[in-house]
Amino acid sequence: MGKSVLDIINEISRIRDSHIPAERVKKRAQYEDGAKNLLVAKMANLTWDLIDSIVSLMDSDFWRGEQIEGRFYPLFGKPNRNRIRTNDLKNLKEFLSTVIRKDVSKIDEVISNLNGISYGATSLFFYITNRDRYNVFIPITVKGLKTVYPVETKELVYNRPFEKNYLLFNDLCNRLKKEFSVQPQELDILLTVFGKQAQVDTEEQKELAHIETLKPTVVSSHVEAEAILLEIGNLLGYETYTSDPAKIFENKKLGIIASSEEVPEILRSTKNVERTDVIWYKEDSPPSYFFEVEHGGTMRDALHRLYQARHLNAKFFIVGPEENRQKFEEWVSTSPYNSSRKLYNFKTFEELSKLYDLIKSAENFKKEFGIM
Repeated sequence: MGKSVLDIINEISRIRDSHIPAERVKKRAQYEDGAKNLLVAKMANLTWDLIDSIVSLMDSDFWRGEQIEGRFYPLFGKPNRNRIRTNDLKNLKEFLSTVIRKDVSKIDEVISNLNGISYGATSLFFYITNRDRYNVFIPITVKGLKTVYPVETKELVYNRPFEKNYLLFNDLCNRLKKEFSVQPQELDILLTVFGKQAQVDTEEQKELAHIETLKPTVVSSHVEAEAILLEIGNLLGYETYTSDPAKIFENKKLGIIASSEEVPEILRSTKNVERTDVIWYKEDSPPSYFFEVEHGGTMRDALHRLYQARHLNAKFFIVGPEENRQKFEEWVSTSPYNSSRKLYNFKTFEELSKLYDLIKSAENFKKEFGIM
C-alpha cells in the first residue's frame, strides 16, 4: 500500500526543512546550467578536459555554504571517472549526440561498448539537457518512486530495456513534480529519502516476519546456499544476481530475492558470466564477488566458469559441504586454475550459515541501537 497524499505532503515538507534550503536548489540549477551550456557549446570539439569539467558540474552540490562534489556519488566518483576515460572519445561523442538528440531508443545500443556509463549516468546527461522533462534514474530513486506510486510502478525496474523503463519512470516523476509542486533540483533528494526509508521498512517487516526463527540457520542444499548468498549480499548493500531465478526457496523464487534480473553491464563482456550461481556487485565500487555452489556437480566446471572472469576485479568462492574441500584443493592446483589460485576460496555450508546468522544478528542489533 502506497503513501497517502497527506503523508507525502508532510514528508516532503519535513525533507525540505532538513535537507533542501532554497540556496541549495538555486546553486544546483546554476551548476546544471553550466554543464548544459558547456556540453551544447563544445559538443563538436569535445576533449577529455571538457568532459571532466562537464561531469564535475553535473556532480556538484551546495551544502552548508559551500560547493561540494558527490551529488550523484558514486556515479561520477574518481574510480568511475577513470573508467569513463578508458573509452574511445569517438564512441563517447556518439553517446552524447544520442542524448542531445533525445533518442532514448538507441541508448541500450550505444552504451553497450562503453565503460563507466550506466543507466544512472545516462539519465543524468538526459537530465541536464532538459531537467523539466527528464529525471535521475538510479536504483534508489526507482525505489523511492515505488513508495509514492506502487500500482503504477508495478512493472518498473532499473533494467533493460532502457526506453520502456526510463520513459515510465519519467512520466511518473513528472506527475509527482506537478502534483506536489516539486522542483527538478529537489526530486532526486526526495526520492532518495523515500527509497532509503522503504529499505528500512522492508527490513523491519522481514525481521518481524522471521522473529520466531531464532535457531541457527542450516544450509544443506544447492538452492538453500544460493538463497542465503543472495540474502547476505542484499544485507551488505550489494546488488545481487543469480543464474537460477526460477528456483524456489521457502515458497519464493530466487529471482525475487535477487535485486537484479541481469548481470551488470560492466561484467557482461566475460564469457558465460550469466551462468554464475550468484554475483554480488556495486556498479561503481569494485571488487565484485562471484559464487559457485558445488554440491553434486562437477568441480572443474565451477572453477572454469569463475576462471573466465579472472581479468575482472573480483573474488571467487566455491561453496559446498566440507567433504568437497579436498576435491576443490586438487582441482584448483591444476592448470590453468593454479595461475589464478589467489582468487579462489572454498567455504563450507556451515561457514556460510554462520556468516548469515552473524550478519542478521548485527543488523538486528543496529536497529535496536538506533543505527539505520
